[in-house]
Amino acid sequence: MHRFVVISLLLAALSIHEQGRSGSNEPTQARSAEAELASAIQNGTSKDVAKLRKRFVRAPDFVDRLQRMAELEGETMALIDQEALRLGAMGTALLDQYYGNLLGHLALKLYYERVGELEAAANHNRVMGLLTEQIEEMGDGSRERPYRVFSAGEASTFLRSRGRQGMGSIYIPRADDPSLQPGESWDLAILVISGRTSVEPGSEPLLSEYFDLSETFQAIRRRSIHESPDTEFNPINLIYFLARRGDLAAMTAIGTFVGLRNPARFEQSRPWLQQATRRGNLLAQLALAELFTTKARSVSAEEAVPFVHMAIEQHLQAMAKGSTEAMVQLARIYLEEHFGITDTEKAIALLDKAASLDTIPALQLLASFYFDGEYVDKDVQEAAALMRRAGELGNSRARLAYARILVELDEDRETFAESALGWITDAADEEDVEAMMLLGEAYAKGSQVKKSVRRAKRWFKLASETSDDPQIINHVAWTLTVSDQHRLRDTDYALEIMNRMMNDDPNARRNPAYIDTWAAAYAANGDFQRAMELQEEALTQAEQADADYVQTLRDHMESFQKQETVEEAVP
Repeated sequence: MHRFVVISLLLAALSIHEQGRSGSNEPTQARSAEAELASAIQNGTSKDVAKLRKRFVRAPDFVDRLQRMAELEGETMALIDQEALRLGAMGTALLDQYYGNLLGHLALKLYYERVGELEAAANHNRVMGLLTEQIEEMGDGSRERPYRVFSAGEASTFLRSRGRQGMGSIYIPRADDPSLQPGESWDLAILVISGRTSVEPGSEPLLSEYFDLSETFQAIRRRSIHESPDTEFNPINLIYFLARRGDLAAMTAIGTFVGLRNPARFEQSRPWLQQATRRGNLLAQLALAELFTTKARSVSAEEAVPFVHMAIEQHLQAMAKGSTEAMVQLARIYLEEHFGITDTEKAIALLDKAASLDTIPALQLLASFYFDGEYVDKDVQEAAALMRRAGELGNSRARLAYARILVELDEDRETFAESALGWITDAADEEDVEAMMLLGEAYAKGSQVKKSVRRAKRWFKLASETSDDPQIINHVAWTLTVSDQHRLRDTDYALEIMNRMMNDDPNARRNPAYIDTWAAAYAANGDFQRAMELQEEALTQAEQADADYVQTLRDHMESFQKQETVEEAVP
């Protein structure tokens, strides 16, 4: 059985920090209390594996025991499917270091099953259940709430306990995950992509889950700083160190972060990803395919030929392993005219297959194609259905897109209220500015909801107060200044937010479209002299830039000269 193999983070990292190791015979009160609790869990009088974990983390010899566990985990993983009789000694050694070691219990479960001691096997299986439940209580596998583990070996064992096998992995330092918020507290994670062991590859989507290694990283970091105060020790440096030691997740990380972010470093990135791909890391294979595609885009169509064919080959191999991401990326290649191999029929077939497996990017792409009538016959209802499926899978962008499609359809209010209205209201309540703007538009038009100028104003203003994006502020100000729905106007507020933005943001101050809005707001408040001064400035800048909306600005200037305001059907 193919399994998730990665050299232990701990074994490699701690091998350079052994000078401060304490003696293995050091008796401590903390270790005794931990052993007492472990005994209670073993005999079934306690289920408190969470307390056991806390005591282990706080133990004075935590780092040293992690190091020994890392060495044992590497040896045990190599035997797990082949040498059941040798697993007894390995499992016992792991539990001697920490009774909550998931791999240790798995090893002993397999050993006792092999020798026919089913009661002992069942007991280790029971403890495994407690440990996996605790991991699931601490997180959900998302980037925001990753599962907390001590090692890649524990992550692998956790997956196995749930009937899954790892297909690929990559380390992710916190600095490289912009979706995280300041309050989210992991420093180093490992992303693992896995499939169920009981199904054929490609019959269901692979699962991507994050595992938090921060406790281990911080422990190693503290040891490093204590022993070498002048030596920098951070996740990036650690990942480079691990990659040089042959760690597949680290190789994939280096190859991905280096090559895909800087195409000029193609040759430095390629060997890392090729080596990890040859050793079975699916995430490395996907990154390698993308690396070839990026290279192909950076050269002429003729020069691109060998690179694009290498990308296609990697995607086909990844698809054979069940990767729906490969289906989507290969479809994009078949649709890209630069490569000279455009094949719309193949591309749509790949997207249909990926969409049937609930692949969100495929659903979104197909929905956009049906909405625009691009590559397929225009079908707005089909676009809405596909985007709704993506929204039901939890994608926030798809939910907003689905809501916008329904607003533009301007029909079936009951359906909107049952699904999209709740989605976008929840998003707006969580300070999603796009959702706020969409709600403002919907209530202003009475699209899919009962028309309410009060609610429309409320959402538009909340959007401008929440966001510092000049486009959002300009859009709100324009709507509240020129709308042909006079009750929707709030010219005092529009002028206030435009004054603040234009005085505080030098870049916005140089944008002719924003100056036009500013001028319109002054005109709407009765100051036509100031409006004309600003409009002259907007015209000068737009003419110098040869903007395609110069005539519109001239029309607005004529209105101001006539002491007239601008009025449009917005939103």
